[in-house]
Amino acid sequence: MSEIKIEPYFGGFVLETLTVGMYGESRNALREYVQNAFDSVRRAHRKPGKRLSEGLIKITMGAGGSGLTIHDNGAGLPRASAVGILTSIGASGKDYKREAGFRGIGRLSGIVFTDQMIFSTKAAGENVTTVVTFDAKAMREAMKPDSASELSAEAMITTFVTAKQTPSAELDDHFFEVKLVGFEDAPEECTSAKKLEAFLSQVAPVPYGENLPEKLKAILKEGPTRSGIPVESVKLQIIEGSNVTNVVRPYGIQYEVGREPKEGGDIEEVETVDLADIQYISGTDWWGWWGDKERSGQYGDSKVSGIRVRVKNIQIDGVDVFRDIFRAQGKSHIRFQEWFIGEIFVKPEALVPNARRDGFEENQSWKKVRREWGVPAKAMIDRAYEISDKSQTTIEKLREDTATAVESIAALRRADFQNADRTLEFAAKVTKIQKQVAKASKSASPRALPDLQALSSELFDIRTEAVSKLAAATKPAEDEKLRNEIRQELIEELLSVFESEIEQPCLGRVRSVLRKYYN
Repeated sequence: MSEIKIEPYFGGFVLETLTVGMYGESRNALREYVQNAFDSVRRAHRKPGKRLSEGLIKITMGAGGSGLTIHDNGAGLPRASAVGILTSIGASGKDYKREAGFRGIGRLSGIVFTDQMIFSTKAAGENVTTVVTFDAKAMREAMKPDSASELSAEAMITTFVTAKQTPSAELDDHFFEVKLVGFEDAPEECTSAKKLEAFLSQVAPVPYGENLPEKLKAILKEGPTRSGIPVESVKLQIIEGSNVTNVVRPYGIQYEVGREPKEGGDIEEVETVDLADIQYISGTDWWGWWGDKERSGQYGDSKVSGIRVRVKNIQIDGVDVFRDIFRAQGKSHIRFQEWFIGEIFVKPEALVPNARRDGFEENQSWKKVRREWGVPAKAMIDRAYEISDKSQTTIEKLREDTATAVESIAALRRADFQNADRTLEFAAKVTKIQKQVAKASKSASPRALPDLQALSSELFDIRTEAVSKLAAATKPAEDEKLRNEIRQELIEELLSVFESEIEQPCLGRVRSVLRKYYN
């Protein structure tokens, strides 16, 4: 029996999967390029006589949104291997334990939205600059479902990628540069310096600003030493014309905190608060911090809200990684991810980011870390309920108000509800207390919720009695007006109850139905 030679064929759909199909958000391509630049800078400035603080990544916005250039003063690639490295797919000589990027696919991410990708690089001591150009627009066309099978992955590279080497007189110069030319359905961050700064301030390995609580400064200084997990950063600038912006982490001392909006949009009942305390947390293969506050509610700034997870000081995903930790403690606890701020720094030897960098490869270390993260998550949940019990209308005050309402309706009963104005005024006061109870119930701790539900029931009964007596004593000509008022009050009362018992998006649907049928 003769053996049959296997001759694998990789079609053009492989490239489509690694580019168009790889990243949930196209702006993550910019994170990939910054990540590669960070690796290059770290390699160059760890050599004798160099310091990481000398490293620099510059992102220059093209005029009129025509393009974008990411330039670093890192090690660059030597002339002998530059072309091979830049045209290889899924092959990288990087060590995942030491470097942020290691799969060899990140540089392809710009194919999704740019017309042309031009890679230029030079290593120190060489007199040649290597330039590799990808015709990204043509590659996208060739990767469409009706044509991707016509070319193999190898043929796609040889057909749409060119390379050249040009003389350079600067022997000591070393750099790597990515130039994205022409955009098609590009993320807003490619054409807006402000949005690019907001994005990179969260995900990139940039330093912190000076405006931080002193305790946080101390924790950030001591944490790497105590844990053995360093937090390295690089200077990153965004250049637009004559404007140069140094990108730093978005954390500060004061933050806007408020209540979750009923139907999307900005937070409500906003208050500016300071961080009351900073908690240091750590585990087997990680360390971190989270900020405490005395005001209940979520942070209004999406750049800081949530517990962020970082490997090599580069953020993994947005805030969904730790949101899942809250979810594991209880479905209703998901909302607490927006109630806190903080960061967790992971030991790269222990946890490996997946290809999309929106989570980690499933292994025993990741399962162990997930369990360990449940401890600070539980502490934050307990703290959130504690703050809510203090800052929301207290049960004692609501009990007093309810007791006063019971006394008032007793007086109305003795007068047989003859005074319609007093009865109507009483009903309005009870409605106000009901709303306060509903608001307190929405974020009350499990131990406080039964008491609030009992108050809600008692208030409902006495208000219903007052409204029914008022209806009976009203003249016929006023019946329609009163019915409308009663209906409106009832709808508002039901909404107060729904707000404490139903979560979005169901609550929004309920509101829409009530508006449709009852205006």
